[in-house]
Amino acid sequence: FCADHDDRQYNQRTSPQKAALVYALLDASLWSNNGGPPLFRLGGSAVAARYGGIRRPEDLDIEFPDTATLMQARRQLLAAFSRGNIFIHRFIDDAGQAKLFRVTMDPSSKEFQVKGELASYTARLRYTPLDKHFKEIPNQAYFADIDMVMENNSLFNDRLIAPNQRTVDASDPPQTILQPQELIVNYIDRMTHSHKGKRDRSIEKGDQDNVRAILGHMNFDPDNRTHLRELRQELNKLVKSEHVQDFETKILEIARLPLPQSMDWSPS
Repeated sequence: FCADHDDRQYNQRTSPQKAALVYALLDASLWSNNGGPPLFRLGGSAVAARYGGIRRPEDLDIEFPDTATLMQARRQLLAAFSRGNIFIHRFIDDAGQAKLFRVTMDPSSKEFQVKGELASYTARLRYTPLDKHFKEIPNQAYFADIDMVMENNSLFNDRLIAPNQRTVDASDPPQTILQPQELIVNYIDRMTHSHKGKRDRSIEKGDQDNVRAILGHMNFDPDNRTHLRELRQELNKLVKSEHVQDFETKILEIARLPLPQSMDWSPS
């Protein structure tokens, strides 16, 4: 058992899949606080939900500033589970019943390299429900992927300004999560990319609805001159100059669409 198991109970009523995702975040934080690399930012749909995003998160996206930190993260995450650690979590399901998860690392994992350097690594955590005797309940496992990416890789930023090249106010505190405008340009980049595979992936993930929901959460008005000026300022920080107009046009187009339905955590 984890030494701090009793302090990490997720006591909100929730679906098992949502509980698994919450615990993936907690497990990643625990791993980081016990020697994991400190330089990372959380992104993806889990963070987008904080800003009004409606896509149901199915994984945890962690962005690292360089390849060395990403490789260190991979080594330490694998080491945490190779030592035979078994994590047990408690959560309350939709019916109000207390349930237990046993957490292990699934054998499946994948990595992506660019020019011989690690660009991304995906680790899959397996959350298996246990009965009152701590025996696994068969055929009811839930999975949460931890996708670790080197965010400054040139392949991921062909139209965007890499995070390490963006203008940052020295007085601003370090950011541990992506900001809503960063998520929006990431989604727009995938939606309008020249690579058909990325565009298909964007449709599959519902990027357009997510962008519309985040814009709605921000109360963005495409007819408000102040909002338009602020949008252009943000795009100039995040998008390469020759692509700013295209990104602005797409965002304004989406901002005029009806708001999508809220997030649904029911099983897909």
